Amino acid sequence: MDDNATNPTPSDGFEEINWAEVAKAAKDCLSQPDAIHQPNIADTTQVFIDSGGTLEEAVQLLSSNFRATSQLCNTMAAWLSDLEPIDPTTSKSKKKKKKDVSASKVIAPTITAAIEESIRNFTIKTYVPETCDDLLKFMEEDENASAMIRGFASTPEWRPIIYKLLQTNPNSNLLTLCLQLIAVDDVTEISSVPSARNHLDIFVKILSSSINKLLESHKNGTTSSAYLAAFNEFIEIATFGEHTFALTQNLLIKLIKNNVGSVKASFLQIKEELRNYCYIKEFDFADISLPYYTKETSSVSKDIIQAFTNMIKKREIIPGDITTIYAAYNGASPPPLALCQDSIFVNMLIDHLFSKKNIINNEKSRDKFIYLLAYAGSVSETINKKGLITHTKKNLPAGCAKIKAIFKYLTSTEEFTQSVEQLLIEIRSPIVAAALLQFIKSYIVDLSYAMDSTPIHYVLIDEIATLHISLRERVFKALNDIFAHVSSMAENSEVIIVKQREIIERYIHLLATGYCLPVLREIDNLYKNTHIDASLIRHFASEVVDLIEPPYEKEFAQMLLPILTNSEIFTDDQNAQIQKCIKDLKSASK
Repeated sequence: MDDNATNPTPSDGFEEINWAEVAKAAKDCLSQPDAIHQPNIADTTQVFIDSGGTLEEAVQLLSSNFRATSQLCNTMAAWLSDLEPIDPTTSKSKKKKKKDVSASKVIAPTITAAIEESIRNFTIKTYVPETCDDLLKFMEEDENASAMIRGFASTPEWRPIIYKLLQTNPNSNLLTLCLQLIAVDDVTEISSVPSARNHLDIFVKILSSSINKLLESHKNGTTSSAYLAAFNEFIEIATFGEHTFALTQNLLIKLIKNNVGSVKASFLQIKEELRNYCYIKEFDFADISLPYYTKETSSVSKDIIQAFTNMIKKREIIPGDITTIYAAYNGASPPPLALCQDSIFVNMLIDHLFSKKNIINNEKSRDKFIYLLAYAGSVSETINKKGLITHTKKNLPAGCAKIKAIFKYLTSTEEFTQSVEQLLIEIRSPIVAAALLQFIKSYIVDLSYAMDSTPIHYVLIDEIATLHISLRERVFKALNDIFAHVSSMAENSEVIIVKQREIIERYIHLLATGYCLPVLREIDNLYKNTHIDASLIRHFASEVVDLIEPPYEKEFAQMLLPILTNSEIFTDDQNAQIQKCIKDLKSASK
């Protein structure tokens, strides 16, 4: 080295070091209570000496500020452990060893847990985000600081503290980093942490994990308990706020676009279920979700979007908005088909057009409803690279004719049974079947229809369930509404049981079509809530036993088995077929 070299000066491009400030900062560190326990105390002491302090001063500062907090804690823990019940298996060995209690005493687990809980509570009370965030400055330079933060995030006992602190300190950089570290190893754990959904990178991981779980469980059917649990978790994540709903919608639309076949269909169903859930819960989502339908197309008039969102928000059909939408789809440049096919909008049309209380007598107004409903069910769409829409309407006239025909049959003054043959033909169309189902439900529920022992309405409901897989959930919900209605009628118990039995027969038929688990759950709930006589449950179970044969899915077996083995429903002298079924179900449920 050159002996003539000089210390760097400000003119050399280096900042001049203020050694007085360095000495003061080092002295402040050495003056902290129990500073000697700090992981970098040796470096701090050396800085203090290099900046003008002496070794004697450093020793004096460290010793005078020594509080022995950790030692006192250990000693107190040892004393408290002495008050715990003595374990006879270790008492003899303890008598032989007489060492320093504070050094060798094994702390009782209950005492350890109490101390750790006190430390965690103290951390929550005294947490200062600004001070803790300073640790991030030393992560790259100080291995101890980095290890401490990573240990904080990786310890299961401390993770709940991180989540709790995030509720009151959402902008803490340290806590956010801990959340990111947790997300790397266990994104499932933080899916229920509200604060995690406010950080885009973490939320995307949480949402992706939830959708993967939902898609995997979708293979077992949307009625399986695994799918329902995954969907509830997904809903909680997606509906946390407007930003999470918008991001979820955007991601689902991209997944729908980038996939084909059954996977694409699964994502479409998940997207529709999300929107329907928001509608049922009366979340204000229309302004966020509807614009996504128009992203890949040329611009759509604000009046059209407003007409859709206005009705969905108000949850009712508004004639002026219907006129706006009708004019748009009847014009030369119609809006995207997805707007018209929106499940909520279609359900509103069906409910308004085919509910007994809403029958529209004005033919001109009625034709607009019929046109839009037929448009949703019979028109196909193509969109070119420039976003220009082409609608193929060759099936539209026939669709309108079918809906007009069924409307005429249903509102005719003639006896309902005279039209049944024609209705059985018309309900091969899903839109017509959904419309008829809505009419039958409203006819029974709204007008307290006096049902015969073999009502023709139920024949039509059974046929709809047989023909249309996509409408089975709608059939199931309609049966639930009808069952609740007849159960609440002011009739004697014998009459009500007869009417309930008719609906139980429909449940059996619906189960036979493959819609099993929801039906079993509903029957079980009806019995547990004492809404149904045991004789009806026995009839249901006996009919189901006649229908089924091994092998059985585990979940199906676990749901049917408690009904067959319930002593309040079946006696010990069950027939051989039921006994064999019980044996097979027990084997399948293991």
